[in-house]
Amino acid sequence: MRNAIRVRPVVTVEKGKSYLDVSEPVIVSKISPKDRICYTVNVRASRRLPSGKALFSIRLDEGNGFNMAKQSFSIPTRGVDN
Repeated sequence: MRNAIRVRPVVTVEKGKSYLDVSEPVIVSKISPKDRICYTVNVRASRRLPSGKALFSIRLDEGNGFNMAKQSFSIPTRGVDN
């Protein structure tokens, strides 16, 4: 197995784009096959965010071209009562 280089996690808002903003990705220079990585992004929400679910996707772009397919997940949201 080879090291993954220049790994760029790409987190995208699929549903709720008008209300949510995701921080810019940080490129991980090298990951060896034995490494375990935890990655955190900041998500900022508008005060107009409605209650429901936000849909996100994540994929990994890798410097050698071994990219990961997109995976989707949802997070419950709760709007602010005005």
